[in-house]
Amino acid sequence: MKLQFLLCGAIATFLLTASCSNQQNQDTDAKSDSTYTEHVEVSFFDLGIERDPLPLPDLDSLRRTPLTIEEYLNRKHEIEMQIYRLQHDTTLPITQKNIELSGLEKRRDRLEDHASVIIRSICGFSNNLVDIESFAGAAPFDPAFVQTRSPGVGLIRWNNNLKGFFRGANDNPGDVEGEHWGSGFLISDDLFVTAGHCFNINPGRFTTPIKNGLPIPADSMIKFMNVIFNYQYRAGTNAIRGDTISYGIEKLVEFKKDGLDYAIIRLRPTNGSLPGRHFSRLRAAPPQLAMANYDDLCIIQHANGKEKKVGCGRLLNFDDKTIYYNDIDTQFGSSGAPVIHHGSGTVIGVHAGGNCRETTGQNLAVSIQAIRRQSRYVQ
Repeated sequence: MKLQFLLCGAIATFLLTASCSNQQNQDTDAKSDSTYTEHVEVSFFDLGIERDPLPLPDLDSLRRTPLTIEEYLNRKHEIEMQIYRLQHDTTLPITQKNIELSGLEKRRDRLEDHASVIIRSICGFSNNLVDIESFAGAAPFDPAFVQTRSPGVGLIRWNNNLKGFFRGANDNPGDVEGEHWGSGFLISDDLFVTAGHCFNINPGRFTTPIKNGLPIPADSMIKFMNVIFNYQYRAGTNAIRGDTISYGIEKLVEFKKDGLDYAIIRLRPTNGSLPGRHFSRLRAAPPQLAMANYDDLCIIQHANGKEKKVGCGRLLNFDDKTIYYNDIDTQFGSSGAPVIHHGSGTVIGVHAGGNCRETTGQNLAVSIQAIRRQSRYVQ
């Protein structure tokens, strides 16, 4: 099918935040990120999607239906895995297999149409994130509160040498080499918490590596990634700190247990030393922590996969598994960042998705209490 638009020259805007991928800027020896400002604008042509146009009434309906980046990535991952299993099923008659594949591909197309219309994560009309070392305070958060918790927040990125590992006839390094991918935080000397969808296959418009004709799964994916700390501007400058340091990933320790969008990875030592010996660990909120709507929160993050920033706001509401906030900006690449509670100084959530717009919507995190109930490591 060929992509056609009912309105000439119209471009569908694909606004992603919490996914874990991002174009880097030229200062980091990566691709140009001229389309990455407050949000990411990607046309259907960029996404490589070919399909018949939706009727305008359907598009209007999609605009009124909420969809967070977390939901989009999880739904897409589920469909991709169903397609993969069906393609490799040797028991089904070919006619039945083709019918079922066609149905799954249509479901995926509808999901892409939906996501391209409405996902957004900047709350309000402007981006209020501040470079971490330039943060002068935003009541009740003072600079010391943020600076003491900042060092343990790191940036997940793909290695720069993927082509060397995916050279076979049925291999493909994808298009993620060197990409800055997501945020996360230390909870021990070597354990790092992030969002589970950072390790999804082919998130958004990206293609993750393929080995022997098959996409590599999450537990293999991590071997081609690393985590960098101190990736931030020095105060009052546009210069990255000279003491950044990266750590390879040893193992995917926990991944989406009970369907929760979180992951825990174990980092390898660099120069014989683990990251927790140099960078502060963040504490998970205690089980008995009493929270209330409008409690003060901050999120330390690598928005757009760029230099570390912080955003402050208030807790909108929460339930057994999810924390909601509608005045803290997040962006493509913020996924996995810690949501920090001012009253206790502890992490109450792992940022996982966004649907903020100019006057409506909300961003969200997986509750640390929900993770604690499943995890052997979050105490």
